[in-house]
Amino acid sequence: MAEPPQVPTSPGSGEMPASPPQPAPVAPQPPQPQGQGGSSGATGMQSWLIVLVGVIAIALVAIVIVLVSQGSSSPTPAPTAGQTAATTATAAPSSAATATAEPTPTPTAEATATAAPTATPTATPAPTPTPTATPTPVPTPTAAPTAAPTAAPTPVGLVGRTWQWTASTTKVPASQIVVPDPQNYTIQFMSDGTFRAKADCNNVSGTYTTTAAGDLQINPGPSTLVACGPDSQYQAFMTQLALAAKYGIAGSALTITLAAEGTMTFQIGP
Repeated sequence: MAEPPQVPTSPGSGEMPASPPQPAPVAPQPPQPQGQGGSSGATGMQSWLIVLVGVIAIALVAIVIVLVSQGSSSPTPAPTAGQTAATTATAAPSSAATATAEPTPTPTAEATATAAPTATPTATPAPTPTPTATPTPVPTPTAAPTAAPTAAPTPVGLVGRTWQWTASTTKVPASQIVVPDPQNYTIQFMSDGTFRAKADCNNVSGTYTTTAAGDLQINPGPSTLVACGPDSQYQAFMTQLALAAKYGIAGSALTITLAAEGTMTFQIGP
């Protein structure tokens, strides 16, 4: 601050001028403008100081507010695994306590079921024994009757006649026979499939079969064994009858075709 102006003492006043007081050391002041500008500069300086202090105070308040807001908004640190386990373990008893604290429902349904009257058991009738069925005897299968062999068709004109042998012709061996006495060499075909024959001085019997196609098979059987004369055709007659293969009748003549490419000719006898 500026010191007040000193008033000089007049020399004629009779007082000794007092020694001027020693001014206290002051900090050097910046040069002030002369005249009225000096007081206005001091006032402006004070105003600037006040503004500066206010600005600093406002800045400090703002800093404090910022720090407080940062402290309040800082995230809560995440709990560690140990803290989580402890918290869970601690919470478990609470759940158990809550479950224990729940009231047990009164089993009303069971009481009602017990109060229901018990039905009187109905006596089960004893099962009636099922009569065992008497096994029906299985009939013994009757053997199917064997079909009787169908008789060969009776050759028209062959049965019931006496046929006399009149001649023969053969190729193996090559021969031709003319029978001089046909009445000594005859054959009769029976309706039962048998035949009777006269071969010179011997009698012969046997069987035969025929077909509708004219096939003929003669099977000689038992024969007498009388020795006939040297001119007898007994052997040739019996051999050719055994070779019969087919037959044919034309009028009163019977022709028997031989398997050895030959023929026997017969005429109806008396």
